Amino acid sequence: MQLGVQGMAFAEAGKKRSLKPLGEALESVAKAVGKAIEGRETDFLALGTRLQEFTRSVLDLTRQASDLAGLTSGDELDRRVGELSAELERMRNLVGRDSSGQSLRELDSILEVSRKLKALSQDFRRIVKKLQMLGISTRIESARLGSMGRGFTTLADDVEKLAHTIVAHSSQITQKAESLCELVASVRERTTSILDMQQTCSTDIFCGIEDNLRSLVDLTHKSAQVSSELPDKARNISAEISEVVSSLQFHDIVRQQVEHVAEALEEGLGLLQPHLAKAELEPEGKDLVSWVADVCTLQASQLHNAAGQFSSALECLSKHMGGIARHAVALSSSLALSVSADRGSGVSVLDQIEQGVGDITESMREYASQGEAVGGIMSDVANTIAEMSAFVSDIEDVGAEIELIALNASVKAAHTGDEGKALGVLAQAIQHLSVEARDQTEAVSSVLVQISTASEALLRNADTSIDRGQVAAMIARMGDLTGSLRNISERVGSGLATIGTSVGDLANSIEDTVEGLTFHHDVAHKLEESKARLEQAGQEARHIVPHGDDALRSERLRAMLDRYTMDAERIIHMSTFGHSGQTLENSNSFQPAACVTSLDRTKKAAPSGSDDLGDNVELF
Repeated sequence: MQLGVQGMAFAEAGKKRSLKPLGEALESVAKAVGKAIEGRETDFLALGTRLQEFTRSVLDLTRQASDLAGLTSGDELDRRVGELSAELERMRNLVGRDSSGQSLRELDSILEVSRKLKALSQDFRRIVKKLQMLGISTRIESARLGSMGRGFTTLADDVEKLAHTIVAHSSQITQKAESLCELVASVRERTTSILDMQQTCSTDIFCGIEDNLRSLVDLTHKSAQVSSELPDKARNISAEISEVVSSLQFHDIVRQQVEHVAEALEEGLGLLQPHLAKAELEPEGKDLVSWVADVCTLQASQLHNAAGQFSSALECLSKHMGGIARHAVALSSSLALSVSADRGSGVSVLDQIEQGVGDITESMREYASQGEAVGGIMSDVANTIAEMSAFVSDIEDVGAEIELIALNASVKAAHTGDEGKALGVLAQAIQHLSVEARDQTEAVSSVLVQISTASEALLRNADTSIDRGQVAAMIARMGDLTGSLRNISERVGSGLATIGTSVGDLANSIEDTVEGLTFHHDVAHKLEESKARLEQAGQEARHIVPHGDDALRSERLRAMLDRYTMDAERIIHMSTFGHSGQTLENSNSFQPAACVTSLDRTKKAAPSGSDDLGDNVELF
């Protein structure tokens, strides 16, 4: 509606040749364009401040990422991994040299022989029964002989006493054999447990830790790769920041461009001022009106270009600010992948190693405890065997006494004559029984020798088992190593959390800033509105003074071209009028570049800064 009223005013003025409506249009547009950019200085300053905050955040983020990558790829972790590998190898050798397997075979042998010993000791009962029967028979025969058989009664008493002695000692041997079986069974159970722990340590825990150590080495390699990629990622962020800075710096170019438009309009208005009060256009005012028409056409193109470039610059700014956030997130993600949980278990490699080391140390404690318990039990086994050997020695003495009794009985039977023949037979039976007792005793002694030999081997094996002192020293060293790994793990976790928080805050701040970045639409709208009013003013001025009546137009256009201080204005001038000073047919269709590129000729490359992201950000 406003443009229509202005057009009717110009049409009426054209009939009367009055320039007052034209002057009013120039004055109105000059004021409007002056306010379009100046009113947004505060917004730009706030945006510049936010960008500086983002830049500092990115610098901090890059430094934190570099520190974290260095932590998982540096000398400290390499040294700790090497020390842990060496300690695990010593522990593996200690476990591997254990002789529990041989001990288990010896224990099985002792169990088998102990059962045989129980059977042999029970065979003494048969000898005892025979002794008892011979004692009774001797008493009977002695009673039959009367005074001639008195000496045989004493022999019968001796035989019965020896029978009781054999019963007592054989019972002790049987009890000790049963106790020995129980001790050996206990040792066997503990030895089996030790073997199971050996197997678990060797196949599960040690292999698991070795896998995790290899993963840790891979982690250091990945972290080293991330460290080597950090400069490129930082350069990507720097490039995005540079683009944002360029977009912000274009504000100055557009502001100057708009100021020049306002100055040109004010200059035209000043030249028209003496003619505005006149009712009719005088001949000397024709050149002035023609020049104002060109000024309106040209400044309309300048405003159109400024609006497009301003919008493009702000859109590029939004895009590259989003790029800053994306690159920051990518940096954080690549770093997290290199040092965080593997195979989706949710547990880091360092945590898995620490857990494995803890399992090993616990197994080693139990291992040493079981070994010491086995040693104690084997001492009891040795004592039991010694006691059994003493009982066997006593039985051997009984056998010798039986043989002596048999000899005495034979001598007395011979002195008795024909009446003592029956006693002679009993004496021979006692003699045979002494031989049987000796053979039985030798069999028991042989079994005890086998048990003693096996027990000595077990004692030697027990001496080679891991003791608590060795385990304590190893656990202390492993504790130091795992403590160092835990410290590194905690620092890695803390660093990742800090970086994650920083990246999240940065991305959210950038997102909020981009979402709130809408004022360029208002600026572009105002500039386009002023551009339309200038186009109409220029057209109406041409109605007053057509091109054909303007002989000096080409010279004036060249003079205007020479006055420009900005390449952008010169380009727009040539796009609007051409080199020859003739208006291009499609001047109104001139479109600005999608991003700030062609107008960067007015900027010079800034020197490299000392920080990781290149140029220092100086906005206003």
